[in-house]
Amino acid sequence: MKTVVMILYLVLLLAANESRAENLSLAGRHFLVVFAYEGPGNRAVDSHVFASVWTGDNLEVGNAAPPATISWLPTRLYLPALRRWQGRNFSLSETLDWARRNGYRVGAHGPYEISGDLYQRFLAQIRFLDSGAVSYKMINGPFSRGAVNCINAVGDVLGRTRTGTTWGMGAARGIVSHLSPHIVGYPESHTYVGELVGLRALLSR
Repeated sequence: MKTVVMILYLVLLLAANESRAENLSLAGRHFLVVFAYEGPGNRAVDSHVFASVWTGDNLEVGNAAPPATISWLPTRLYLPALRRWQGRNFSLSETLDWARRNGYRVGAHGPYEISGDLYQRFLAQIRFLDSGAVSYKMINGPFSRGAVNCINAVGDVLGRTRTGTTWGMGAARGIVSHLSPHIVGYPESHTYVGELVGLRALLSR
């Protein structure tokens, strides 16, 4: 009887290890992190929402290549809220460096596994932003055609985003909820992926 129990235990242990190994396989998968930063006093003009996506194929071989990022800001970084200006899509490292230099508080949600369709929508949105077809405006109501703010630049990859009057961390949470239909196993996040892409400290805050 003890032998049977031991064999059963070893079979279950092996199955569990194989399951964990399968879960750690990243090939063919895609991951998203939604970020925000806020300045002292949490003023809207000092807040920003941005997001990055990674392909698991790069991470599978230990190559944490720079992610595709939507970080839509005016080329003139200090700008009145109602002013329309030429926009630029910044990289993740540029955005985090800017936040660090200004002493902004940075938060993040994820990494979430996302559908291949949402990943492709992110890439298409980046191409659109880089095309010069749209400008930046922090407050962009129905009369702000051809201009978007950082919140819509990220969230509108999946249709019009509506986060109310929130910005910064609150808007980031709203965007995650907006994108959740395309997040695999939402709200589960993947700490292991965060470590691979060098975000462990940021994601643990």
